[in-house]
Amino acid sequence: MIYIILPLISAIFVLLIALIVISRGYSRLNTIFSLFCLATFIWLFGTFMMFISKTDDRAIFWDRFIYIGVVFMPTISYHFGAELIRITRRRLLIYASYFLSAVFLILSRTELFISGINRYSWGVHSQAKFFHHLFLINFIFLVSLLFYDLYIFYKKSKNSIEKNQIRYIFIALFILSLGSFSFLPAYGINIFPVFYLSGVFFTIILAYAIIKYRVFDIRQVISRGILYFILLIFVSLSFTFVTFSTAQFFEGQGQIWVTLQSL
Repeated sequence: MIYIILPLISAIFVLLIALIVISRGYSRLNTIFSLFCLATFIWLFGTFMMFISKTDDRAIFWDRFIYIGVVFMPTISYHFGAELIRITRRRLLIYASYFLSAVFLILSRTELFISGINRYSWGVHSQAKFFHHLFLINFIFLVSLLFYDLYIFYKKSKNSIEKNQIRYIFIALFILSLGSFSFLPAYGINIFPVFYLSGVFFTIILAYAIIKYRVFDIRQVISRGILYFILLIFVSLSFTFVTFSTAQFFEGQGQIWVTLQSL
Protein backbone atom coordinates (compact mmCIF):
# COMPACT_ATOMS: atom_id res chain seq x y z
CA MET A 1 0.00 0.00 0.00
CA ILE A 2 2.89 2.31 -0.83
CA TYR A 3 0.51 4.46 -2.91
CA ILE A 4 -0.72 6.04 0.33
CA ILE A 5 2.45 8.11 0.65
CA LEU A 6 2.82 9.05 -3.03
CA PRO A 7 0.97 12.38 -2.62
CA LEU A 8 2.97 13.14 0.52
CA ILE A 9 6.25 12.61 -1.32
CA SER A 10 5.13 14.95 -4.11
CA ALA A 11 3.91 17.53 -1.57
CA ILE A 12 7.36 17.63 0.04
CA PHE A 13 9.09 18.10 -3.31
CA VAL A 14 6.70 20.85 -4.44
CA LEU A 15 7.20 22.69 -1.17
CA LEU A 16 10.96 22.50 -1.73
CA ILE A 17 10.85 24.13 -5.16
CA ALA A 18 8.57 26.87 -3.81
CA LEU A 19 11.04 27.66 -1.02
CA ILE A 20 13.94 27.79 -3.48
CA VAL A 21 12.10 30.13 -5.84
CA ILE A 22 10.79 32.50 -3.17
CA SER A 23 14.28 32.70 -1.70
CA ARG A 24 15.22 34.59 -4.88
CA GLY A 25 13.05 37.45 -3.72
CA TYR A 26 9.48 38.63 -3.79
CA SER A 27 9.24 39.48 -7.46
CA ARG A 28 5.82 39.28 -9.07
CA LEU A 29 6.71 36.16 -11.07
CA ASN A 30 8.31 34.35 -8.13
CA THR A 31 5.39 35.17 -5.84
CA ILE A 32 2.78 33.91 -8.31
CA PHE A 33 4.75 30.70 -8.87
CA SER A 34 5.15 30.14 -5.12
CA LEU A 35 1.40 30.61 -4.63
CA PHE A 36 0.81 28.01 -7.33
CA CYS A 37 3.13 25.62 -5.49
CA LEU A 38 1.26 26.33 -2.24
CA ALA A 39 -2.06 25.45 -3.89
CA THR A 40 -0.45 22.28 -5.28
CA PHE A 41 0.93 21.41 -1.84
CA ILE A 42 -2.56 21.75 -0.31
CA TRP A 43 -3.93 19.37 -2.96
CA LEU A 44 -1.23 16.74 -2.39
CA PHE A 45 -1.08 16.93 1.39
CA GLY A 46 -4.87 16.88 1.66
CA THR A 47 -4.97 13.82 -0.59
CA PHE A 48 -2.51 12.05 1.70
CA MET A 49 -4.71 12.84 4.68
CA MET A 50 -7.79 11.63 2.78
CA PHE A 51 -6.05 8.33 2.03
CA ILE A 52 -5.27 7.67 5.69
CA SER A 53 -8.70 8.71 6.96
CA LYS A 54 -10.52 6.02 8.94
CA THR A 55 -14.07 7.18 8.34
CA ASP A 56 -16.09 8.42 5.35
CA ASP A 57 -16.81 11.73 7.08
CA ARG A 58 -13.11 12.30 7.66
CA ALA A 59 -12.30 11.44 4.04
CA ILE A 60 -14.88 13.96 2.79
CA PHE A 61 -13.51 16.57 5.21
CA TRP A 62 -10.02 16.25 3.77
CA ASP A 63 -11.33 16.23 0.21
CA ARG A 64 -13.07 19.53 0.89
CA PHE A 65 -9.77 20.77 2.33
CA ILE A 66 -8.05 19.76 -0.92
CA TYR A 67 -10.23 22.12 -2.94
CA ILE A 68 -8.97 25.13 -0.95
CA GLY A 69 -5.95 24.77 -3.21
CA VAL A 70 -7.30 22.89 -6.22
CA VAL A 71 -9.93 25.45 -7.25
CA PHE A 72 -7.17 28.06 -7.59
CA MET A 73 -4.60 25.89 -9.38
CA PRO A 74 -5.79 26.48 -12.99
CA THR A 75 -6.17 30.23 -12.39
CA ILE A 76 -2.80 30.72 -10.71
CA SER A 77 -1.03 28.52 -13.27
CA TYR A 78 -2.46 30.60 -16.11
CA HIS A 79 -1.60 33.81 -14.26
CA PHE A 80 1.96 32.53 -13.87
CA GLY A 81 2.19 31.68 -17.57
CA ALA A 82 0.85 35.10 -18.60
CA GLU A 83 3.37 36.82 -16.33
CA LEU A 84 6.20 34.63 -17.59
CA ILE A 85 5.64 35.40 -21.28
CA ARG A 86 4.43 38.94 -20.61
CA ILE A 87 0.86 38.68 -21.88
CA THR A 88 -1.10 41.79 -20.93
CA ARG A 89 -4.16 41.49 -23.14
CA ARG A 90 -5.85 38.86 -20.95
CA ARG A 91 -5.92 40.68 -17.62
CA LEU A 92 -9.71 40.65 -17.61
CA LEU A 93 -9.69 36.86 -18.08
CA ILE A 94 -7.31 36.46 -15.15
CA TYR A 95 -9.43 38.65 -12.85
CA ALA A 96 -12.59 36.80 -13.90
CA SER A 97 -10.86 33.47 -13.29
CA TYR A 98 -9.89 34.45 -9.75
CA PHE A 99 -13.47 35.47 -9.07
CA LEU A 100 -14.75 32.18 -10.48
CA SER A 101 -12.22 30.25 -8.38
CA ALA A 102 -13.54 32.00 -5.27
CA VAL A 103 -17.08 30.98 -6.25
CA PHE A 104 -15.95 27.36 -6.71
CA LEU A 105 -14.26 27.53 -3.30
CA ILE A 106 -17.57 28.47 -1.68
CA LEU A 107 -19.44 25.79 -3.64
CA SER A 108 -16.85 23.15 -2.65
CA ARG A 109 -18.11 23.48 0.93
CA THR A 110 -21.50 22.12 -0.18
CA GLU A 111 -22.91 18.82 -1.37
CA LEU A 112 -23.53 20.39 -4.77
CA PHE A 113 -19.78 20.06 -5.41
CA ILE A 114 -18.79 16.76 -3.77
CA SER A 115 -20.90 14.35 -1.76
CA GLY A 116 -20.74 10.67 -0.91
CA ILE A 117 -17.94 8.14 -1.34
CA ASN A 118 -16.76 5.88 -4.17
CA ARG A 119 -15.00 2.76 -2.91
CA TYR A 120 -12.11 1.07 -4.69
CA SER A 121 -9.68 -1.73 -3.94
CA TRP A 122 -7.00 0.88 -3.13
CA GLY A 123 -9.22 3.12 -0.98
CA VAL A 124 -12.02 5.68 -1.19
CA HIS A 125 -12.68 8.93 -3.03
CA SER A 126 -15.49 11.46 -2.78
CA GLN A 127 -18.09 11.69 -5.57
CA ALA A 128 -18.16 14.64 -7.96
CA LYS A 129 -21.46 16.51 -8.27
CA PHE A 130 -22.86 19.13 -10.68
CA PHE A 131 -20.66 22.13 -9.84
CA HIS A 132 -17.57 19.92 -9.84
CA HIS A 133 -18.35 19.21 -13.52
CA LEU A 134 -18.37 22.96 -14.20
CA PHE A 135 -15.10 23.38 -12.31
CA LEU A 136 -13.53 20.64 -14.40
CA ILE A 137 -14.59 22.39 -17.62
CA ASN A 138 -13.00 25.61 -16.34
CA PHE A 139 -9.88 23.66 -15.34
CA ILE A 140 -9.47 22.12 -18.80
CA PHE A 141 -10.06 25.46 -20.54
CA LEU A 142 -7.48 27.44 -18.55
CA VAL A 143 -4.80 24.73 -18.62
CA SER A 144 -5.27 24.23 -22.37
CA LEU A 145 -5.01 27.99 -22.92
CA LEU A 146 -1.87 28.08 -20.80
CA PHE A 147 -0.12 25.44 -22.90
CA TYR A 148 -1.28 27.08 -26.12
CA ASP A 149 0.14 30.47 -25.10
CA LEU A 150 3.43 28.93 -23.95
CA TYR A 151 3.77 27.02 -27.22
CA ILE A 152 3.08 30.11 -29.38
CA PHE A 153 5.58 32.15 -27.39
CA TYR A 154 8.17 29.38 -27.69
CA LYS A 155 7.76 29.22 -31.48
CA LYS A 156 8.10 33.00 -31.85
CA SER A 157 11.01 33.52 -29.47
CA LYS A 158 14.45 34.09 -31.01
CA ASN A 159 16.33 33.93 -27.73
CA SER A 160 17.82 30.44 -27.22
CA ILE A 161 18.04 30.73 -23.41
CA GLU A 162 14.46 31.97 -23.23
CA LYS A 163 13.30 29.13 -25.48
CA ASN A 164 14.99 26.57 -23.23
CA GLN A 165 13.42 28.11 -20.15
CA ILE A 166 9.96 27.94 -21.71
CA ARG A 167 10.56 24.39 -22.94
CA TYR A 168 11.35 23.05 -19.47
CA ILE A 169 8.60 25.01 -17.76
CA PHE A 170 6.16 23.67 -20.35
CA ILE A 171 7.32 20.08 -19.76
CA ALA A 172 7.21 20.47 -15.96
CA LEU A 173 3.71 21.94 -15.99
CA PHE A 174 2.50 19.32 -18.46
CA ILE A 175 3.73 16.48 -16.26
CA LEU A 176 2.14 18.09 -13.21
CA SER A 177 -1.12 18.43 -15.15
CA LEU A 178 -1.17 14.64 -15.50
CA GLY A 179 -2.10 14.68 -11.83
CA SER A 180 -5.55 15.80 -12.99
CA PHE A 181 -6.22 12.14 -13.79
CA SER A 182 -6.72 11.86 -10.04
CA PHE A 183 -10.15 13.40 -10.68
CA LEU A 184 -11.29 10.19 -12.38
CA PRO A 185 -12.10 8.25 -9.17
CA ALA A 186 -14.52 11.07 -8.31
CA TYR A 187 -16.44 10.05 -11.44
CA GLY A 188 -16.54 6.35 -10.65
CA ILE A 189 -13.51 5.44 -12.79
CA ASN A 190 -11.18 3.07 -10.98
CA ILE A 191 -7.66 4.26 -11.75
CA PHE A 192 -4.73 3.46 -9.48
CA PRO A 193 -3.50 6.70 -7.83
CA VAL A 194 -0.01 6.68 -9.35
CA PHE A 195 -0.38 10.14 -10.95
CA TYR A 196 0.24 11.79 -7.59
CA LEU A 197 3.95 11.29 -8.28
CA SER A 198 3.70 14.02 -10.92
CA GLY A 199 4.76 16.56 -8.30
CA VAL A 200 8.13 14.83 -7.89
CA PHE A 201 8.94 14.95 -11.61
CA PHE A 202 7.64 18.53 -11.81
CA THR A 203 10.14 19.55 -9.13
CA ILE A 204 13.07 17.64 -10.60
CA ILE A 205 12.57 19.15 -14.07
CA LEU A 206 12.28 22.67 -12.69
CA ALA A 207 15.35 22.17 -10.50
CA TYR A 208 17.30 21.15 -13.60
CA ALA A 209 16.02 24.21 -15.49
CA ILE A 210 17.03 26.45 -12.57
CA ILE A 211 20.55 25.04 -12.59
CA LYS A 212 21.02 24.80 -16.35
CA TYR A 213 19.02 27.72 -17.77
CA ARG A 214 18.67 30.17 -14.85
CA VAL A 215 14.89 29.96 -14.63
CA PHE A 216 13.75 32.61 -12.11
CA ASP A 217 17.40 33.84 -12.08
CA ILE A 218 18.01 31.62 -9.06
CA ARG A 219 21.72 31.37 -9.80
CA GLN A 220 22.11 35.04 -8.94
CA VAL A 221 21.73 34.18 -5.28
CA ILE A 222 22.15 30.38 -5.13
CA SER A 223 25.18 28.74 -6.65
CA ARG A 224 24.91 25.42 -8.42
CA GLY A 225 26.76 23.63 -5.65
CA ILE A 226 24.50 25.02 -2.93
CA LEU A 227 21.37 24.11 -4.88
CA TYR A 228 22.65 20.57 -5.43
CA PHE A 229 23.40 20.35 -1.70
CA ILE A 230 19.89 21.56 -0.76
CA LEU A 231 18.30 19.06 -3.15
CA LEU A 232 20.47 16.24 -1.80
CA ILE A 233 19.62 16.99 1.82
CA PHE A 234 15.92 17.42 1.07
CA VAL A 235 15.70 14.19 -0.93
CA SER A 236 17.64 12.31 1.76
CA LEU A 237 15.33 13.56 4.52
CA SER A 238 12.29 12.78 2.40
CA PHE A 239 13.52 9.26 1.75
CA THR A 240 14.23 8.72 5.44
CA PHE A 241 10.78 9.98 6.40
CA VAL A 242 9.02 7.88 3.76
CA THR A 243 10.96 4.74 4.71
CA PHE A 244 10.13 5.22 8.38
CA SER A 245 6.45 5.92 7.68
CA THR A 246 6.13 2.88 5.43
CA ALA A 247 7.74 0.65 8.04
CA GLN A 248 5.36 1.97 10.65
CA PHE A 249 2.41 1.25 8.41
CA PHE A 250 3.39 -2.32 7.56
CA GLU A 251 4.26 -3.13 11.16
CA GLY A 252 0.58 -2.62 11.97
CA GLN A 253 1.04 0.35 14.23
CA GLY A 254 -1.96 2.10 12.74
CA GLN A 255 -2.29 4.30 9.74
CA ILE A 256 0.44 6.82 9.02
CA TRP A 257 0.30 10.00 11.06
CA VAL A 258 -3.23 9.36 12.29
CA THR A 259 -2.62 11.89 15.02
CA LEU A 260 -2.67 14.63 12.40
CA GLN A 261 -6.37 13.98 11.94
CA SER A 262 -7.05 15.50 15.33
CA LEU A 263 -5.86 18.88 14.08
